[in-house]
Amino acid sequence: VDSCTAFCATAVGECDAFVFDEASCRQGCETNLSEAYGCSEDCGTALEVMFQCVAERDDCQDVYDWRDRIEDHACSRAVVDVSLVCPF
Repeated sequence: VDSCTAFCATAVGECDAFVFDEASCRQGCETNLSEAYGCSEDCGTALEVMFQCVAERDDCQDVYDWRDRIEDHACSRAVVDVSLVCPF
């Protein structure tokens, strides 16, 4: 999934936001997305939009704020959308 590749390149490759490597990130991301799409199309789409939002951040601080669930981060709207349509 392209959004996972982009997300992991930003979150792990550029920003080093997680301890795992890009390959593990992609695998986890794709698993999360397939589970989300398994719940519903809306859930999968919302999760993909969130990953894409994080992938498009230029500032790693935005990525860290998303990771750390800082209340008002650059992708908080996308995170709220996921919580509204996904049962997890």
